[in-house]
Amino acid sequence: MHLNNTSAHYGVSSMTLHWLMFGLIVLAYASIELKDAFDKESEVRFWIKNLHHAIGLLILGLVGVRLGLKWIQLTPLITPEPSVRQVIAARWGHIALYVFMFFTPLAGWLMVSAKAKTIWFFGLNVPSLFTPDPVWAERFEDLHEVLGQIGYALIALHVAAALFNHYVLKDNTLIRMWPTRKKE
Repeated sequence: MHLNNTSAHYGVSSMTLHWLMFGLIVLAYASIELKDAFDKESEVRFWIKNLHHAIGLLILGLVGVRLGLKWIQLTPLITPEPSVRQVIAARWGHIALYVFMFFTPLAGWLMVSAKAKTIWFFGLNVPSLFTPDPVWAERFEDLHEVLGQIGYALIALHVAAALFNHYVLKDNTLIRMWPTRKKE
C-alpha cells in the first residue's frame, strides 16, 4: 500500500485522513447527544462538552490538511468511468461535505466565543474569535445546530452514494477508499 494516491487507489495518507475524519465526526455527534444525559452542572457534562469542542477543533484543522492533500495528490480514477452527471453530483457532494466540515466547527467556535466561554483544546486555552455578544451567540448557535442537522443528511447521502456505486453501478468508488483492499 502506498503512502500517496496512485491512479488506481487512495494512499494511506488519504485513507487515514478520510476515516479519521469520519471517526471524529461520529464522536462529535455522539458527545453532543451524550451530554444531555447529564445534569447541566455535572462535571461529566463539562468534560463531554470540552471533548466536543476539542474534536470540533481537530476537525477544523484536519479539513485544511485534507484539502491540501487533495490539491497536491492524484485522484484515483473510477472504473468503469462515470457519466458526466455522476461526476458533477460527486463534485458538489464533496464540496458540500468540505463546507460542512469547515463551517460547522467554525460556527461552534464563534458561538462559544460570543458566549464568553473558554474552549479547552487538550489542556490549552483557545483564543476567542468573537467578542461576547448574546445576540450573536444565539445566531452562531442556530447556525451550528442547522449545519449539524445538514451534516446528518450529507453523511447519509455520501454513504448511500458509495454503496450505490459499489452494489448497483459496480464501480470501484468504494474500493478505492476501503482500507482492506487487495494489494496492487
